[in-house]
Amino acid sequence: KEKNAVQETAINQPSLHLGGLRFSGTDDYMDFHTTTTIAEDTAFTIATVVNLAEAVNEVILSDGNAEFFEILTQKKIRFKTNKGGVVNTLIVSSDVLFPIGQNILIFFERNTSGNVFLNVDGETNTKGFDITNLAVRNDTDRHFFGTILEIFVYNKQLTESEKNNAIDYMKTKFNI
Repeated sequence: KEKNAVQETAINQPSLHLGGLRFSGTDDYMDFHTTTTIAEDTAFTIATVVNLAEAVNEVILSDGNAEFFEILTQKKIRFKTNKGGVVNTLIVSSDVLFPIGQNILIFFERNTSGNVFLNVDGETNTKGFDITNLAVRNDTDRHFFGTILEIFVYNKQLTESEKNNAIDYMKTKFNI
């Protein structure tokens, strides 16, 4: 099976935990072999199952610099872009707290009209960047503290069928 992300430096390697990758919150991260670009003006979908050790500035995806997708607080997701010095920050709030110490499904999408949706555990609560790193944001050295069990990134808006299939797959696989 092809490896999509690696960490060649032993000290920065996350450990295996709960069938996923456990990041220490200090210096663990993974590099992707190829850069995945999500254009700033197109639809995209990010779906992930995480098990949080804490929920403050937990970076899930980043470009290794100042663009990122993170759990900002225990109720908010932040998506930040910085193209040509123009910074765009999008914060979406959940109606419920993200639980600590249990698996949660976060499904974040922007449709072709530019509307943003956040689903937590499959329930709806209501700019783009190059993805090169998993669980690190280098502009302030904030790292993810917890376990990332699975992550999907699509550079398109999913159909309702694709969305339901992805949510059902993750909920079933991780008993959510």
